[in-house]
Amino acid sequence: MTKRPHPSNNSLQFDVLSVPESQHDEFRSEARASATAILEDLPSTFATLLEYLKRLDCTSVLASFAYFGLRATIDEQGHQEEVRKDILQHHAELLQAVALTITPTNWHGEPCINDLNDIFKILKTLSNAPLASYLTADIEKRDGALHVEELLVRMRLTTQGVRNWDYYTDAITNAKILYGPLAPLLTPHFGFDIVDLVTLASKAASIIQDRLEKHLRMLAKVLQGRTEREQMELYFELNPRMKGTPDEVLEALAERSVKAEMMIISHSSLLLPQIYTFDIPTLATESGLSVSVVSSVLSTLSMKPGDLADCNTEYFFLNNPVWSRPIVDIGSERFFVPVVQMIFSHLHLVVKRLAETAGVT
Repeated sequence: MTKRPHPSNNSLQFDVLSVPESQHDEFRSEARASATAILEDLPSTFATLLEYLKRLDCTSVLASFAYFGLRATIDEQGHQEEVRKDILQHHAELLQAVALTITPTNWHGEPCINDLNDIFKILKTLSNAPLASYLTADIEKRDGALHVEELLVRMRLTTQGVRNWDYYTDAITNAKILYGPLAPLLTPHFGFDIVDLVTLASKAASIIQDRLEKHLRMLAKVLQGRTEREQMELYFELNPRMKGTPDEVLEALAERSVKAEMMIISHSSLLLPQIYTFDIPTLATESGLSVSVVSSVLSTLSMKPGDLADCNTEYFFLNNPVWSRPIVDIGSERFFVPVVQMIFSHLHLVVKRLAETAGVT
């Protein structure tokens, strides 16, 4: 057995940001000025995001955000790497909550193809608000007030950034052990228990992963085409819903000086919402649960577009309604789950809401 190296022998080095004491006042002043600007711009930043969401198709926005922002790749050595290191789950949660303030009539707009980077930037800016609020607070250093406020801000930042209370497979097992005994109390009220909920959510996560892999394999095969014509023919072959002919599309692209590869990548983003969309019969068949149980779980854990229309968006940072209802009911008995891991990340909140609704104390 090899001996674990002593920390002092480890070649890993850490650099710590430090500010000379003589510059503390200047640094503090600049930090507060920057934080103040963020808070002053907060209403207009939210307004800009709402403008995008009212113009665009919200399912397209949420699906594209999850696909390009939260997806990770694994190499042959098993190393995982996020596609976007600067986008985290709490960004997607905030976006979903804001999208649910959009009424059904404005929910379906233009496809989200060219605006995603702008939306990434907006969500990154918005997520700085809790820290900015702390930096601009006036705290007197007496009676432990500063220490209490420091503790509170640590809790707030943890609420923003930490989402995993256990490894995924362990979370599934432990959730069933922890909350399985609640079945006699919850099932009569909701028609399902937490074991059913976790079983359905884990199956949905598995299906989404399979669909993502199939989508990526399709793109990889298409882009291996040696010519633009071959790429376009493969794209049509693998996507039966495509209208027209490869020749018609290539002719239109030539007129606009657009490469086929770029068109295929952009157009394929239109397929993303269906990766995260489910109907009740499919989930019932795949999960082995009854149609009535699946229907009850989905309806209980979902909200419809416009359900958060009367909410103050600035409250979503620390009290986000999607944490306990992470599914979107998009109508026609179809349910949209762009961030399925939310169910596991906030399972304790989900159970708390169910227990309170059922009168379990």
